[in-house]
Amino acid sequence: MKQLKFILPFFFVHCLLSCKTKTSQHLEPSTQEQLTAINNLLRSDSFSLLIARAQDTAYYKGIGEPVPPFLTAAQDTAFFVQPVAEHKAAISLAGFYALECGIGLLCHQTKETPAQWLQKIVDDKADSGSVLLLNRFANATWKAGQPFRSLDRIHRPSFTVASMLPPNE
Repeated sequence: MKQLKFILPFFFVHCLLSCKTKTSQHLEPSTQEQLTAINNLLRSDSFSLLIARAQDTAYYKGIGEPVPPFLTAAQDTAFFVQPVAEHKAAISLAGFYALECGIGLLCHQTKETPAQWLQKIVDDKADSGSVLLLNRFANATWKAGQPFRSLDRIHRPSFTVASMLPPNE
C-alpha cells in the first residue's frame, strides 16, 4: 500500500503529459458558438457569483439550516493564513482527485479495475477517448479550484473551455 502512495502521482503526471485534446478549429460552427457561450459564462464574475449563491443556498437547505446572507466578493473580508506546504499539497491533490474520478468512471463503464486502468495509462495503451475523458476531469478540477485562489483567475487566458485550449495546454 505504501508503494501505491508513491506510484499514483507518477501515473497522474504520465496521464496528463500524454493527454491530447481536439482543437476548436475542427468543430462545427454551431458547436463553436455554444462553446463560446459556455466560455463566456465560465469567465463571468456575475455568473460565477450566481452559481456560488445557488450552491450555497442549496447546501444550507439540504442540511435543514437557515440560509445565511450570501456575501459578495467585496463583502467577504475573511482571510485564511495557509502555510505554503499545505497550499502546494492541496494543488497536487486536486489532480489526483481528477484521476480518481476519471478512473472510477472508466472502471464502471468497462468493469476493469483501477490498477488495470493505471497500467493502461503507463503503457500508453488507453484509447484516445479515455485519455480525453481523464484530461477533461483534470481540466475541470483545476478550473474548480481557481476561484478559491482568486476570482480574478477566471479571466486568465488558460481558464477556457477545454477544447479551446491551445495544443500545448
